[in-house]
Amino acid sequence: NLFVFGRGPGAFTGVRVACAIAQGLAFAQSLPFMPISGLLAMAENARQQQISNGLLKANAPLQVLAAQDARMGQAYVAECRFDGQAWVLGSESLRTYADMQQCSTGFVCAGNLRAAMQAAELAVPSNFVDALPTASALLQLAQQYLAQGVQPLQDPALALPAYVRDKVAQTTAERQLAKQGA
Repeated sequence: NLFVFGRGPGAFTGVRVACAIAQGLAFAQSLPFMPISGLLAMAENARQQQISNGLLKANAPLQVLAAQDARMGQAYVAECRFDGQAWVLGSESLRTYADMQQCSTGFVCAGNLRAAMQAAELAVPSNFVDALPTASALLQLAQQYLAQGVQPLQDPALALPAYVRDKVAQTTAERQLAKQGA
């Protein structure tokens, strides 16, 4: 038995709650756990959708630019590469919604930015796939990691959130300046 959870990046409170629950359950049950990137889970969800829709074979390589809405006109982003067997996660970073309009050729853009980009009157890339860090994607990734020999963690104190941005809210003055600029 193993606990698997999304470690972020993502919504500040949601990521902290996921880590706290994983810590509590792992401690209470004396079971190991595996933290997995929410961006990688989005990429796996997009891959599963592509397979289900007949657009991709199960063992075909795939490159995904995964993007999680970070609010404030920004997204948490990572380049994720599937080699036909397992995923490789690129560095997680912060980009603006406008940056996301240009998704590199050869990549599938995936995430939960469609509504935010449309609200900001930005073009959504034609190769964009709506994707979420689903439980099935997290479980698939955990199976891949275990097959690669990645060992789950034993100490619940190591169930830590992944933060990409330290500033999670704007001050009243910053919000007013943004409204004036719009």
